[in-house]
Amino acid sequence: MNEDIVFFEEYYDIIVVTGIRLVTELNFFKKKFNGILIKIEKDDYDNGLTLAQKSDITETDIDNFEDFDYVIKNNESIETLKQEVIKMIRSEENEY
Repeated sequence: MNEDIVFFEEYYDIIVVTGIRLVTELNFFKKKFNGILIKIEKDDYDNGLTLAQKSDITETDIDNFEDFDYVIKNNESIETLKQEVIKMIRSEENEY
């Protein structure tokens, strides 16, 4: 995956990557691209995985990662989630 992102870097100013599951990947994006790390959480979400699957490193590795730039709670409507994302984007626009 990292090689794909490095390739696209030549063509785009903004790249959105979803589903990052490992701290090494988060650190790669933060360091290589000065990336903005966003975590979207939903309390009491049942993803339907078995206990063994939930214990896999790809499901647990980022649980204690604390270097996210934003943590957005997704406990309400999709409209509320959109508003939180828009607020985050505006905050970033003001930085540049």
